[in-house]
Formats: sequence, structure tokens, C-alpha cells
Amino acid sequence: MPKKKGKHKQSRPPQKEPTAKRQVGIFASLLAACTIISALVVFVPRPVVSAPSAPADSNNVLSCSFEVSNAGYIPLYDVSFGVAPNFIRGPGPGAVLGTPTPTGVPDFEHYLTSPVWQHHNLGLDERITMDVGSVIKGSIDRADIAIVVVYAPWFMPVHRKKLFRFVTVKDAKGKSAWRSWPLGEPTPTQ
Repeated sequence: MPKKKGKHKQSRPPQKEPTAKRQVGIFASLLAACTIISALVVFVPRPVVSAPSAPADSNNVLSCSFEVSNAGYIPLYDVSFGVAPNFIRGPGPGAVLGTPTPTGVPDFEHYLTSPVWQHHNLGLDERITMDVGSVIKGSIDRADIAIVVVYAPWFMPVHRKKLFRFVTVKDAKGKSAWRSWPLGEPTPTQ
């Protein structure tokens, strides 16, 4: 009977250090990934709402307009906006809408809008003006509102929503003016 030849284990060759060609390939891949991420950051849609400088009627802060604009390179389609009141107090007794939020973050889920504030397209640096006094009538003494901007970037099939919060503050002469306020902070006391 013939002897069977034994199977010998084949050993692996030792791993070689990466060659210069391979190192260049890895570096190029990392550079390409960083470039793509940087490009995405630059081209992120950026709707902006600017606080008005001064109301037309110094006794009524609702007589001013807010400006909604596109500060990004990506065009924004189907832009709609509205006003989400957290707290509004009129000059007379009992003229109050909502309650101030001295602690915690206000809820700006529901907002008021107008047909003229619906379905706009904003390209680079284009702007549209919104008159808050057209949906909130009368005069106010104190307010905490958010301007809600709903838009669709050209590359996304869904709408996005961004909030811009504004509160009224009184100056040394007792006149009210709008100021930007962080979303995550409680309503300022006056």
C-alpha cells in the first residue's frame, strides 16, 4: 500500500509595509472625503430673518417689517413663513395672548400666516419682507414671538423648518424694539 503524502500547511508571507503608492492613495482618499464634507457645509441652505431696525410708528412695534432672505448658495424653493406667538401683551388690561415662559423653552409649534407669505422661491441673497402687523392687529406692549420659515432646498424632496426668535425690549426712553433672542432660553423679564 502506497504511503499517503501528508498535507503541509502553507505559511503566509509576511505582511509588507505600505508602499509609497499606497500611502498616496490613502492620503488622496482622505483629502477627497474632507473636500466633500467641506463642500456640503458651504452649500447648506441658510434662510435668515433679520430684526427690524426701527418701527415706522415708535409707539407700535408691529409697524415694522421683518426681512426673510437666503444667505446660502443653494436656492430655496416653496418658502413659506409665519409668526408663532409665545406671549403677546397689549397696552390695556386683559389684552394678553399666551403666557410668558420664565423657565424652560417656549413651544412655537403653531403659527399664524398669510396667503402673501406662502410659496416663494429665494435665490442667493434674495429677500422678501413680512409685515407682522398684518396678522397680529392692534398695538403691543411686550411680546415673545418666533418667525417660522418653512422651505425646500433644491436637492431635498422634503420641507425643512427653521425658527428665529424675537422679543421686545424697552430702551431708556420707554420705547419698545425687537431684538433677536436664543430659542433655548426663557422669556426675558422686563
